[in-house]
Amino acid sequence: MIRDLNNRYYLLRHGNSIANRDGLIVSDLDIGISEYGLTDLGKRDILLKSKKIINKPYLIYSSPFKRTIETSLIVAKSLGLINIEYITDLKERFFGDFDLKSNKNYKIVWDRDRIDPEHKNFNVESVKSVYNRTSSFVKRVELEMKDMDILIVSHGDSLQILECWFNSMDPKYHRDLKPLEEGEFRPIL
Repeated sequence: MIRDLNNRYYLLRHGNSIANRDGLIVSDLDIGISEYGLTDLGKRDILLKSKKIINKPYLIYSSPFKRTIETSLIVAKSLGLINIEYITDLKERFFGDFDLKSNKNYKIVWDRDRIDPEHKNFNVESVKSVYNRTSSFVKRVELEMKDMDILIVSHGDSLQILECWFNSMDPKYHRDLKPLEEGEFRPIL
């Protein structure tokens, strides 16, 4: 069941990044801000997909990682928008000991998420923590604005966990949702 909301929300996962191409987990904010931006394929894909996004006067909020900054800038330019606000609460989920290691390690974390959404095994950020920080951001927007179109540019895990909040779901089930593909635009209806 979708929550009653004052605004309309749209999720956008960043385009194909160097980390995606190389099969790496890049979740440390200090590294992600300056490295591992979009690949040329990711830039082209976002440009093409942004032309299919319903042209509305979106308010764009983005994770401050390089790959999401590049994605949000391409979309904003394509839609003729000027302002993008970079929000740390929308950053990638931190994968602790698996940072800069193979993305095959996601499954190890996701299997544990299902058992305990508060686990911090391998020094990962818990699902509950991501759920709280991303939903806190939306709650602030809900208090400050009404009847706006809000585009949130972020990362696969962060967006799927936030999608649990929108759907009033326990966040431990975030992997039950259809994963957002690279560059996927998803309305919250």
